[in-house]
Amino acid sequence: MNKKIISVVLTLFCLLVSGKSYAFSLFEDIGVDKGKWEVIETELTEDRARAKAHLLPDGNVLIFGGSGLWLMENTVDIYNPVQKKVIKTIPIYTDNDFASSDGYNTISLKNGDVYLVYRVTKKYNHNKDPRGDYIAKIFDSKTYTFRDVKAAEKMSNFHELVLIKDGNILLLQHTPNTSYIYDIKKDEYRTINSIKESANVMIFRLNSGDFIAFRGKNKGYLFKDYKFEEYNKELPTEYSTIQLDDENYLTLKAEYDCMTGYIVNIKENKKTPVLNKINKTTAYTASVPVLVKLDNKNVLILGVNLTKRSPEAKKYYSSYIYNFEKNKFYQIHNPKYFIDTFAGIAKLKNGDILFVCGERIQIYKYKH
Repeated sequence: MNKKIISVVLTLFCLLVSGKSYAFSLFEDIGVDKGKWEVIETELTEDRARAKAHLLPDGNVLIFGGSGLWLMENTVDIYNPVQKKVIKTIPIYTDNDFASSDGYNTISLKNGDVYLVYRVTKKYNHNKDPRGDYIAKIFDSKTYTFRDVKAAEKMSNFHELVLIKDGNILLLQHTPNTSYIYDIKKDEYRTINSIKESANVMIFRLNSGDFIAFRGKNKGYLFKDYKFEEYNKELPTEYSTIQLDDENYLTLKAEYDCMTGYIVNIKENKKTPVLNKINKTTAYTASVPVLVKLDNKNVLILGVNLTKRSPEAKKYYSSYIYNFEKNKFYQIHNPKYFIDTFAGIAKLKNGDILFVCGERIQIYKYKH
């Protein structure tokens, strides 16, 4: 009897092993790790809508953001990924006349510090521009303090911050206004020629350290020697676009019945359609998915809108991994809470991706 039991156990063990091997071979065949989501039950001090998240040199994450379109925040949170909690909350400024702020943006510097520019509205400020004044600060990643720096004289509410190859910052206007170069060491701004078109920007960095700024559908501008010049190649770009390597980028377009797109090669000036579409039901509105580059040129795609056209239909979303080598999409589990284009995103030191939306932190964990 004991021998029969042992025989049965050994048989089951072999089946399990073979099953695991088969599952592993399937995993290898699809060519992508689908990863898993973790919701961090921590309390942020603000409902941090339109968040910004920056990885600091010590591994902690600096989180900006406030409530709604008029950002009422006056603090930043320092989140520790190991302890899974906010370990410190730091005020940005101490002006008692402060009412609200908006139009802010942030960028990490080469030394790990963070540059912040934002517009403030003061109470009882009736004699000045009701939209308020722009203020700039730098967060010191060693001392965990803010210091005041100069702000540019004339800025619009919409601007991109781009770290250029010398370590200084390009403040690129979304509207056809003057753009600026901020010299960090001198604490000075200088004006440069801006881009004519007004649209969202995709920055494609070149090996030289220069970059191409794409505006609109297919118009590109080369930034070199502190000025822009028209890029002489017509290449497609949509609102959801991400650079994959030194030559290629992925651009996706939301259609009413599917999500289509191209792999675009800058060097060879060619575009390759993606092999399979992200299928959707007939959508009432097309969403703009969030794209995050993972290892091995894979791309995490979040928030593909699967809303049906009929009013009584429920809205739902789907998430994908795009595998560059196979030029193929693989559907994955959705995060527990929806992640939109206003989420704060930071890649942690262990390679996981942190997302901040409102009061929640979610982590995407995958094999690197």
